[in-house]
Amino acid sequence: MDTQAHSIYIPIRGVSDQAVRIDCNSLPSPSELIGVLTSEIAPLDIWLKLATEYYKQDRINEFKEILSVVLTPEIERYYSNDKFDRIAMLNALASYYTQMGSQEKDKSQRDEYFHQATFHFTKADKIDPHQPLTWIGKAVLLLCKGDVERADTNFKQVLDLANKEPALPVLPALLGSACILFNKGNYIKALDTYQKVIQQNSNCLPAVRLGLGYCYFKLGRNNKAKEAFKRVLELDRDNVEAMIGLSLVLMNDNQIDEAMNLILEAYQLAPTNPIVLNHLANHYFYRGEFQKVHTLGIAALNNTDVSHIKAESSYLVGKALHATQRWSEALQFYHQAVLKNPDFYLAQFGLGQIYIHNEDFDKAISCFENVLAKQPNNYETLQILGSLYKHGSLYKNSMNTATAANVLKKAIEINPNDYNNWFELAQILEISEVGAALEAYEKGLALLKNENITPSLEILNNIAVLRHQKGLNSEAEQTYLDTIKQSGYELDQFKAVNVTTTYNLARLYESMGQMNRAEELYRGIIKEHPNYYDCYLRLSQIFKNQGDTFEANEWIKEVLHIQPNSQEAWALYGNLHLSKEEWYNAQKKFEQILENSENKNETYATLSLGNLYYNAKFSNPDKVEKYLGNAESFYQRVLGKNPTNIYAANGIGMITAEKGNLNLASDIFLQIREAAIDCIPVSLNLAHVYMARGLIDNAIKLYEGCLKKSNSPKEIETTMHYLSKAYFEANRFYDCKQTLKKAIHLYPYDPVIHFNLAICIESFTNVFLGKHQKNAGETLVVLKELEFAQKLISNLATVKPNPKLKFNLNKAKVHLGSIDKLLARVVIEYESLLKAEQELSKKRELAFEEVKRQEEEKRRKEMEIQAELEARAESERKLAEELAEQTREIEKTLAESERKRKSPDADDQVSEDEGEKEKKKKDKKKKEKKEKKEKKDKKEKDGEGEKEKKKKKKKEKKEKKHKKKKSKKSHGDDDEEMQEG
Repeated sequence: MDTQAHSIYIPIRGVSDQAVRIDCNSLPSPSELIGVLTSEIAPLDIWLKLATEYYKQDRINEFKEILSVVLTPEIERYYSNDKFDRIAMLNALASYYTQMGSQEKDKSQRDEYFHQATFHFTKADKIDPHQPLTWIGKAVLLLCKGDVERADTNFKQVLDLANKEPALPVLPALLGSACILFNKGNYIKALDTYQKVIQQNSNCLPAVRLGLGYCYFKLGRNNKAKEAFKRVLELDRDNVEAMIGLSLVLMNDNQIDEAMNLILEAYQLAPTNPIVLNHLANHYFYRGEFQKVHTLGIAALNNTDVSHIKAESSYLVGKALHATQRWSEALQFYHQAVLKNPDFYLAQFGLGQIYIHNEDFDKAISCFENVLAKQPNNYETLQILGSLYKHGSLYKNSMNTATAANVLKKAIEINPNDYNNWFELAQILEISEVGAALEAYEKGLALLKNENITPSLEILNNIAVLRHQKGLNSEAEQTYLDTIKQSGYELDQFKAVNVTTTYNLARLYESMGQMNRAEELYRGIIKEHPNYYDCYLRLSQIFKNQGDTFEANEWIKEVLHIQPNSQEAWALYGNLHLSKEEWYNAQKKFEQILENSENKNETYATLSLGNLYYNAKFSNPDKVEKYLGNAESFYQRVLGKNPTNIYAANGIGMITAEKGNLNLASDIFLQIREAAIDCIPVSLNLAHVYMARGLIDNAIKLYEGCLKKSNSPKEIETTMHYLSKAYFEANRFYDCKQTLKKAIHLYPYDPVIHFNLAICIESFTNVFLGKHQKNAGETLVVLKELEFAQKLISNLATVKPNPKLKFNLNKAKVHLGSIDKLLARVVIEYESLLKAEQELSKKRELAFEEVKRQEEEKRRKEMEIQAELEARAESERKLAEELAEQTREIEKTLAESERKRKSPDADDQVSEDEGEKEKKKKDKKKKEKKEKKEKKDKKEKDGEGEKEKKKKKKKEKKEKKHKKKKSKKSHGDDDEEMQEG
């Protein structure tokens, strides 16, 4: 290369053909050069060229000094019209600071570099805000600062302008845009953009083809990627990034040794390159050399400021620490990886595993949810997350339960034959969907049987519990018994392995009303396991329900001997006092719970105190306002701790209703009911408010729904009271009466039910008597019911006054008088209806007999006519037969006569034969005559009319006459034949 190529000429001002030559191979000091440039007022492009030469020779300070001087206001004023070159110099200096900032590790220094770059780009914008080169420079700065979106906007502005002005330099903008597209994961568009750059400049730098190779690799086009990386290495044999890219392709092709050779070669060329270090660390991890992984990962961390590279380095170090069970250190590095790159789901997965080990389940759930957001079909994540949800603090929230169920259902869709997924789903659904949970358990159980795996006792116990909850009592009982049998022991052995199952079986018997069997099992468990105090509590509850409060107290005391601070025992103790309306004692028991609890606002006791004050107001009318305030305070205390507590919210609704704000109370109960549709107290309270508002039909629907869902005897009894009252208010006396009859069957000793049923029958009778149409049968039923009502109310009216009576004794006496009078009316009504119906019945009977007689007469006549027709037909048949017989006889006689005529020797024999025949004829005629006489006598005996007799006689005479004529004719013929003979 000649000398001139290494020289720059500075024109001498005022002399057109002379210039100062600056040898680029031997650049003078900046001060000397600046003196020449300023004295000659050299063009700005000369300043920029000389500054660039200093930069190429790595004389950075001189580069900055020259540009800084020419950009001072004193010198810049000479070049005010040369906007393009001024902008070029500002952009050059800004780009230098951008590059320095991107390489600086110290944050404060890096920020200073970026500040300087921004300052110079801003100055360039003031000169010309529409200069594309400035936009490109600012876009690169924004990329280095991590502001990808704004960088993309600047690149797009340049490319849009280039469409209008093709002469603009667009290649830098295209490269920047391709880089952004790649980092956003839009590999197809990034590939297309890199290809455009190469088409427009085939001699572009190897880095462009490097981008091309990585796009192919991400799109799975490994052969194309391999070609691109190899082309880069042909152009630049020491290109470390190309070596890394090619090694990734080789690893995907399972050419591990070749790939590692490239990585090692890259490591020799760039031992501090963080990407190379990360690849080496990953290689050593799979070889189990965790210390090397740690060393290389830390080295990578110290040699990069790129967030996603630091994230991968932190992840690799964390993974190595995790493998060696250094949990706390692994947690730190996984956490750093996630902070650097929140979308790095592998780091999230590892962090979640550490949180599981630490039993920090809520954080673990959050990590695996982040993984699932990026990898929605990852089976392992679905399984882990589905199992984790039931350990989370928000698990009982219905929304979180549904989320957990959906996750497990998705895992089941991927692999429906994994019984673990079915069992996990069942456990999730146990709280909210008993039927679906049972179905899931049974499907899992079927899969176990297909694989000849014996189900665990826990699984069988859970299935039995769900069957119990579904009301499948016989199936539940059998499952409990099968579970105990599978354990290898008998029920009456009460072994520790079967304690829970035996206890659940006792609860089943208790719910089935088989109290003796339940009590026997509870006592058996206590005998073998004296500290299993749940059995004591159940026995106490059984005796409490039976009204034996003394025995119930004794069992609670037994619990408190074993566990003095048992909140369940103190709560049962308090409820026992509540049932007897011993408010003070109940209060002390619930306060005892709070005193012994670590949390002074323990939810159950606080709620119970709220309920206590609410119920106590009924016994203390003068303290209603105070007690309501106390109750509200306790409910608010619970809500302050747990805003979603439906029982406390229910209490607030009750207080609101008591204060008369029924519309607001309705809104509160409706909101609670949406969140807890199966919570019976909430539905009951909403029904009460509807009753108070006169919306009786709405209230009835709610009461009916609650009755269907009620399980405990007390709950059923209470709901029946409410429902019967609603029916009564709606004048649906029949429904009211039927409900109270069921109630009296279930609870025969409840005087309130007796009183209400009597009043209902009384009201029903009044309505019945007002009917226009009624009959004695209906009236008799009403009469019997009214007599029953009279008996009920009579018994109640004779009860001695007692403050604890839940009905008004005076009202009972008044109603007794009303029922007595009503009964007298019903008796009169019944007798009147009965008499009228009896008379009507007699009339109907006579009419019926007349109709019957007429029908009988008609039937007799029809039979006579039928008999006459049949007799006529029979007579005609016989006449026809006689005529046929006579014809045959005549023909036979003629034939015989002819034979005799031809055979004279046989005359004597013929004569004898004829005599015999004649005799037979006469006998036959006598017989027929006798038969006719018998028929005639029979007809006369049966009452045949005179007219019929005459007809018969006339007919017989006619027949006789006809026969005589025939007989004479026959004898005449015989005489002729004999004479001829």
